[in-house]
Amino acid sequence: MRNWRTAAKRTMQAAGLGFVLRARSRLIARVASTTVSDRAAIACRHIRGEGLEIGALHTPLPVPKGAVVRYVDLFSQEDNAERFPELAQEEIVEPDLVEDGFDLRSIPSCSQDFVIASHVLEHSPDPIQVLLNWSRVIRAGGTLYVIVPIAEACFDAGRKETDLDHLIEDHALSAASECDQMRERNRRHYQEWVTISERKIFADRGQHFDLSSDEAIQFRVEELLDGNAEIHFHTFSSDSFRSLLDYCCKLGRPGSRVIEYHVSSSEIVGVVEVCA
Repeated sequence: MRNWRTAAKRTMQAAGLGFVLRARSRLIARVASTTVSDRAAIACRHIRGEGLEIGALHTPLPVPKGAVVRYVDLFSQEDNAERFPELAQEEIVEPDLVEDGFDLRSIPSCSQDFVIASHVLEHSPDPIQVLLNWSRVIRAGGTLYVIVPIAEACFDAGRKETDLDHLIEDHALSAASECDQMRERNRRHYQEWVTISERKIFADRGQHFDLSSDEAIQFRVEELLDGNAEIHFHTFSSDSFRSLLDYCCKLGRPGSRVIEYHVSSSEIVGVVEVCA
């Protein structure tokens, strides 16, 4: 019988650099053309002026004529080309700002007309703080345009839906810098990721997921946890994502509200008008 530790290491090697984000790129690429049309139509109704798109990679949101977008990514175009060898470098958006799109620390408050983030929010352990950070940089009357995948329509099917209470607890622990407690909570997310999501991603690639024992699975979980690997920490349905947006509107800038909410077969588009 093959040693479980060897099997776990081979699984890590098969995953390779950028494995999780490449799964994200394939997920976005599989979105039906009607959904892409919906995205563009919604953008035409709400995107004006000058703003930011976070983590566009090779699928930037189509915006109406006259809108000016600056792209934000944690990595340069060259670095992303190395991380995603299946993509031609010219297909990858060249970021105007290379920084952490979750916090946007270099962006002044109330300086943007819009912020766009497609299939990004689910990668944060604290999505409430991320939504507040994005709202911070938007001018009064501006727009926050966020897309998340429906968990049951992608490789997260079968995972427990993240409810609002869980997200509020995560936010409180993060704000209090309770790193050990957050690590333990994230360990449960990594456990779900390895046993459900990652197994399906391997199957989608036609590869064998070579973790057949509890020990091998736990080895894989700890590797991801120690490396702060980027995964889908949280999973959303139509109801749970709407609850999150409504909560952040009340918690953040006074008067902010959801002005459009569109649910397709695979993803949810939420548009927030940021006020005050």
